[in-house]
Amino acid sequence: MAIDLFTVCRSLLTRDGHTVVVLALPPGGGPYIEHAQVLISAARQARLHYLQHIVAVTAPIAGEHRTIQAAPGNAAIRLTAHMDLLVFELRGDRHA
Repeated sequence: MAIDLFTVCRSLLTRDGHTVVVLALPPGGGPYIEHAQVLISAARQARLHYLQHIVAVTAPIAGEHRTIQAAPGNAAIRLTAHMDLLVFELRGDRHA
């Protein structure tokens, strides 16, 4: 469960430490907000505070070369253009 993950992270953090979770949704995995809400709620239960949402662009940038080979008979290729990073922090004393 997500709360177990955040509880372990909390026990390893020092005061004002951070935990970053990469949320990479699989095709058909449902909307981002549903997954984010579960993670934010679990972090809150572990007494970590939601700090920031960062969008990390993974798509090719102009001038960058990327070669993709499709499997025979597979005309459609789905590329992930970004990943969502959720940043949580332990504010003050970790035993508070």
